[in-house]
Parts: sequence; structure tokens; C-alpha cells
Amino acid sequence: MEEAELVDALRRLRSYERLPSKERARATKLLARLETPVRVTVLGPNETHAQELIGALLGEELPPLPSAPITFGHGPTERVLAIRPCGTIEDVAHHQGPTAALFFESPAPFLATVQLTSFPWHITREAPPNFSEIDIALWCSDSFDEEELALWDAAPNILKDHSFLLATQPSDIEIAEVEFLSVYSAKTPQAAASSYSAAARDLRARVSSGRSADFDNAALFVETQREALEAAPPAPAVAASKTALPANVEIEPRVPRSTQPPTASVDRALNLLRQDASYMLSALDGDQDQAYDAVLTQCAETGQTLTDLMEEAGWASAEPALLEEVVACADRLVLLCMEGGAAPAIEAVSTLYQLKRDFEARSAA
Repeated sequence: MEEAELVDALRRLRSYERLPSKERARATKLLARLETPVRVTVLGPNETHAQELIGALLGEELPPLPSAPITFGHGPTERVLAIRPCGTIEDVAHHQGPTAALFFESPAPFLATVQLTSFPWHITREAPPNFSEIDIALWCSDSFDEEELALWDAAPNILKDHSFLLATQPSDIEIAEVEFLSVYSAKTPQAAASSYSAAARDLRARVSSGRSADFDNAALFVETQREALEAAPPAPAVAASKTALPANVEIEPRVPRSTQPPTASVDRALNLLRQDASYMLSALDGDQDQAYDAVLTQCAETGQTLTDLMEEAGWASAEPALLEEVVACADRLVLLCMEGGAAPAIEAVSTLYQLKRDFEARSAA
């Protein structure tokens, strides 16, 4: 079975109301695993190592770039856009002045299933990343000193077990080998070149094996639900996925925040949240263990529906901060759905109620 067929089968099972709630929740979790890219983040003080390692991952030499956070996205052609602090976007070749962030689009196959980001060291020191939002970290360093170790200590063990250190010469190799899955030395130019290639190869292999395991688990589940799949109707239409910056992005100032999205979209969002949050809270009453998976599934679907509604109504321009909050909440709801159980279900419903209050305040303004 091809991946597209597998994804369609999971969508149909997720939406099939006659399927037990536990099985629908399982389909939702497996679908999220297939559709969510692996989040890889490059960190550390040695930006030369970082740039060379990213080039090895993409299979191309990176051009000189301003020191700013970079998001790498998959697209048909290569382009680099600079985002100013005021929100305007322009081609990096014509950009002058301060840069808030960069968007690097490339047709490199590695980016088709990976969300790659890179942060300069001065930003990491001032505002350490949320390690819970990283699947694999690539730490690029000179020696991995005590300051770096103290910052890295905040990372959960599950992240450390999937991360790599590339250092010119680790100050304490034993500590480095405990803190990371693999350690690569770049003491000499020859060793550095070899380490870039080895780290890129090992990371690709790890991503590939993880994706293969997700595919196999999903295929096995679909096979056990063959009878239900034959009875399930076609899956609801799904909006086309969007890149971080679409190919036809217009290089112009961001619409001022005073521009309001249509009132109808506010009312639709509020009605959706009121209806679904109230229903799910009542489903949790009475300590009904069998309802938790169904509630989590509905929460995840509500988050995605709300995100689609807001994007279609133009909130990206009119209320970008609120849209970002909703997108973050929708991502969180998917993760809670994957966890399963009572506590995640209650947190998911609470998240929707908080969004409902935000929209009520927005509607009354």
C-alpha cells in the first residue's frame, strides 16, 4: 500500500462513526504520525559547523546568510526570504538592515518529511528553545563547555536519546557521550568534512527508520480494520497543505492589526468552540473512561477545523497573533490525542475552553 492510500484509509477510519471510539482515536494518532514532519533543530555556538552540517543534509552549499533564525521549507525552487522586524518580507539578495528571521526554501528531498530550523547562539543563550517542541537536536560546538551543558541539561532524556553533538574537540568526551546519542569530532578540516557527512547520513537514516516504523504500524492497524474500511464512506475533503511561505507570496508590508477579519468568521469560530467544548465537557462527566479517546479525537478535529476557518477568513493578515495562538493550540491538541488517557483529555477540553474565552473577548471588543 502506498503512503497516499494509507493516509486516505486512516482518514476514512477516523471519520467512520460506527467504528469504536478507541479505534478512531488510534487512527487519529497514526495519521498524525504520518502527516507531522520530524522536527529537527540546529543549535550551538559554532555557526560554521552548523552551516556545513545543514549543507550536508540538503546536499548543497549554503550561501552566506545574516545571523538570524532560519526555517527551511520544501518547495519547487530555491529561494531565501528575509523577514524584517516590522513584518515585511523581501528577497535576501535585496535586503538591507535588521533581519528578524529567514525562510530558506529548497527542493532538497530531506525537507519533504522534515521541519528543519536553525538558531544563532546569541538567541539560544538569551531565550533557550522549548525542547519539548524538538524531535532531534543537532548541537554544533567548539568544546561543549559548562555553559552549553547547563543549557542542554533542560532537555528531556527522550530528546537527548535522539540527538547529535558535532564538536571541534569536546572538553569532556565521557559527558558528551552520555548527553547525546552520537558524538562527532571536527578537530581537523579532514575530520570535520568526514563528520559532516557522517552526521548527515546518520540523521537521514534515523528519520527514515522512524518514518518506516510509523508506516508499518499504520499499515498493520489498517489491515486489522479491513472490514470497517470497506464499509466506511470516503474521507471528508482536506485542505491542501501549505508551506511556511507560499510560492506566490507578495513582498509587501503586513496588513495593520487594526484591519479586522469578517465578523461572520468570529461568530462561526465562537459557535464552533461553544458547541464542541460543551459537548466534550459533558462527555467527561461521570468519569467515563471509555469517552476519553473519543473526546481527544474530537478536540484534535476541532482544532484543525478552527485553524482552517481562520486561515480561509484572512486572519493571517488581520490578527496574526491570535491565529498563531490557535495553530499552537491545534498542534498541542494533536499531541494530547496521541498521548491518550484521562489527564490529556481534560487538558484538551480546558484548552478549547480557553480559546472560547479568548474569542468571546474578541467578539465583545
